Amino acid sequence: MAEKKPTQLHALLAVEADLTNTAKAVLEETVTTFAKKPDHFRGHVKAVTYFNEARVQENEREEKKLVTTVDDKLEFTLDHVARLYDALLQKEEANQRAKIDLVIDGEVIGTDLPATFLLGLENRLKSVHQTILTAPTLDPSLIWEEDQNAGEGVYRSTPQVSKRTEKDTQFKVLAAATDKHPAQIEKWTVDVPVAKIETTHVSGMWTPAKKAEVLARVDKLMNAVKKARQMANTVEVDKIQVGQKIKDYLLGA
Repeated sequence: MAEKKPTQLHALLAVEADLTNTAKAVLEETVTTFAKKPDHFRGHVKAVTYFNEARVQENEREEKKLVTTVDDKLEFTLDHVARLYDALLQKEEANQRAKIDLVIDGEVIGTDLPATFLLGLENRLKSVHQTILTAPTLDPSLIWEEDQNAGEGVYRSTPQVSKRTEKDTQFKVLAAATDKHPAQIEKWTVDVPVAKIETTHVSGMWTPAKKAEVLARVDKLMNAVKKARQMANTVEVDKIQVGQKIKDYLLGA
């Protein structure tokens, strides 16, 4: 007969929710039965015997058997509870041994990290990823250069040059004045440049390239954490048990 393969922590984690839900449902059903279905625990035997032997054929016997007993009900219920307790105990004990190094590109950035920490880190890094996704980037319509004098992460655009104009009225004589008619003059306005406007933009936003680079780093870190957590959860589970002893104590067995 082939030797049974030891259970690994990830397999236990996969059934924990089912064991929890089953134990919860069985406990709730037992409470309902105890509180609202007392007839499950009651039975009787009723016999009707006539004194007159001539009516012996009219004698009656009625029996209502027990559906269950409190002992049997609690035995069934606490069996499920005991299995859950054992699973939780085994999980917690295995979690104390489920540790692993976090490695990215061959570099160890964390030593003996617990699997439970890695699971939390994996979820929290999703929020970091979403935050970085919202980071604003430099206007691609401008040309930017890093401004070392202003500090790290500060960019300055090449000057944007434009002109300020003012309206100037111009006119032209179409017909000179005579002693009978005034001069005919055409008027119009034109925009005349009066000043140069030079605008240099300063920004503390990221370049699109840097944003993409950091997002890639977050993705790589998330993948490394997930891989480490999965590897840590391959630790074998010791078949330690306490559920049966708890049940026996409660029932006075």
